[in-house]
Amino acid sequence: VARQKEANEFLVQHASTDAAWSTSLALVADDPSNPPDVQYFGANMMYGKVKGDWGKLPEPHRGPFVQAVSGALTTLLQRPASVLAARRLCMVMAATSVRSGGEATDALVQQALDFAQRGFASGAAEGVTLALEIQAAVADEVSDQRFDVKTALACALVPRIVEVLATSERVLEASVGGNQSSLAGLRSAALHAALAWLRMDSGGGGCVLSPGQLAQSRRGLVVGALEAMAAEDSAVADAAAEFFIAVVQPGAPEASPAEEAAAIAGVVQGLLSHGERILARNDPVATEDLARNVCKVATALCERDANAAAGAVAWDSNAAAASPEFLSLTETVLRLAESHERPVMEAAADYFLMLNTVPTSQRHPSAGEPLFRRLAAACLRRAELPADFTSWEEADEDRDTFVRFREQILADLLDNCQAQMRSGYLAEVGAALGAAASWQRAEACVFAARVVASPLRRDILEPSLAGASGPDADAERSSAMLEQLLGTVGEAGRAASAAGDAGFAAIAGSNVFGSHPVVVESTARMIGAYAPWLGGTVRGHARQETVLMYLLCALRVPAAFRHASHAFRSVCARCAKRLNDANTVASLLDSVQKTLPAAPPKATESSDGKKNDDDDRSAVIEAIARVIASMPDPTTAADFAKRLPPPPPA
Repeated sequence: VARQKEANEFLVQHASTDAAWSTSLALVADDPSNPPDVQYFGANMMYGKVKGDWGKLPEPHRGPFVQAVSGALTTLLQRPASVLAARRLCMVMAATSVRSGGEATDALVQQALDFAQRGFASGAAEGVTLALEIQAAVADEVSDQRFDVKTALACALVPRIVEVLATSERVLEASVGGNQSSLAGLRSAALHAALAWLRMDSGGGGCVLSPGQLAQSRRGLVVGALEAMAAEDSAVADAAAEFFIAVVQPGAPEASPAEEAAAIAGVVQGLLSHGERILARNDPVATEDLARNVCKVATALCERDANAAAGAVAWDSNAAAASPEFLSLTETVLRLAESHERPVMEAAADYFLMLNTVPTSQRHPSAGEPLFRRLAAACLRRAELPADFTSWEEADEDRDTFVRFREQILADLLDNCQAQMRSGYLAEVGAALGAAASWQRAEACVFAARVVASPLRRDILEPSLAGASGPDADAERSSAMLEQLLGTVGEAGRAASAAGDAGFAAIAGSNVFGSHPVVVESTARMIGAYAPWLGGTVRGHARQETVLMYLLCALRVPAAFRHASHAFRSVCARCAKRLNDANTVASLLDSVQKTLPAAPPKATESSDGKKNDDDDRSAVIEAIARVIASMPDPTTAADFAKRLPPPPPA
């Protein structure tokens, strides 16, 4: 280790000396004493030297140095094992040209085009590879320069973009229709080079060419990239998706509206074609990557023009006409999300969120409530814990990934579904809960009811924010469904309380809210979310007693203790004035004294993925203290306060 450290220190010191120029050239030479890893080390040293010290290299030495690098690059390209070193040398060539000005950079671009032309003519992939690597390296190097240098270089090079893109176009065209061309292996490099040039903007953002301009000038590139999305090589497929995501972003000066519309319609048609093949194959595992990429590109299209995706004509919100291609795309994205697992739903999520930014009145009818009803059902399925779930410690499922997916992505989607479905949302969730055949399904339904608590509370408790004088009929129906839902929760609480020490175990088979500790935990969390409704509505007042019974029983479930204690505090705080008579306070105190453990439950990871190291018993004591503090008779309150359990030690 000491010798390795000493060697590293020597190399770092040597790289800063003038001798490093000749050393790096010697290391990349085609010599038996230079294995591929040594050649890569030399190329990397050379690249760092050019980036840091090019200005220090005397002018007379620069030309010979570049010629030597070019010769070494040509040689290494013939050695498959030295491909990484060759790629690094392409970056060296790009770095030297960019630092030598626009004329030198343009000359290198022309040299790359010459390499490509000879490669296509001879059928030698090496020349085309070299051209693509240099093209990409030049564009990347330009983008790394400070703004004034980048602007000058981009202005000099962008006029050649159509010419440069011809290299990528020919590579992709050679593989269209399943043709097993020798160039098929270069598709990823071709897409990277094309995108690097398209992004070589002078600072305005977006791509240099709009979809319409690109389709008019290099249609073969667009067609080939669309087909590449279905490549078995995931690197090629992902590069094609990234290409279209960038291309359809707004920013470039556009061609005529008709040309732009035709270009976008062509991309949509390509996505629809992929979607048809995916759905016809009926193999969610094998088609997951393509389905995910289709959804990603579709989302970029929706972000470009949500009006069109929603079936409205972008320039006339009152028009009755709708784009059949975009309506079909919306249906395709939904069907892909319905038929595939989480990665596809994650990719499709922003499509529906963007769609919901268009006022409902301006959408095609199919892009409103019917669409989001189906989406809610799909979200509910994806919200379920694995069928074999016992604990996060034993699960194959990654906890952080699952929790992030549920609490961020699914929560956002379900919030949007509720906004479209209104009272129909809780009706659907309630029906699914009633038909739940597993505790995992029941828990997912409870989750779905919880994550829309905020908009539901707003609709019911704060109708004035929407300009209404009181809750509308939909809000009243939602409130009635909440009363029914929490009534079933209360029944579970009453039954578990009556079962004594057996608690929820006694009712596990008869009431879904006691079917599993994770369900109990999730239900306690849901109750806490609806505490303002319990305290602020007549319907809520009717459920306070039995809901508190449920929470008191949940305090005896270690997995649920954290959320149950916090929910108990929230409910007591919101409902204190309805709980502050002496009999109720005495009953609550007795129940808490019987239920509260002598020591905090062992720290566990709850279903929300958070490690609980706090002593949550303090939340329960605080809850009772708030109720006592609201009692109208100070003397009685003081007497009850003396009966409070002591606060847990800090």
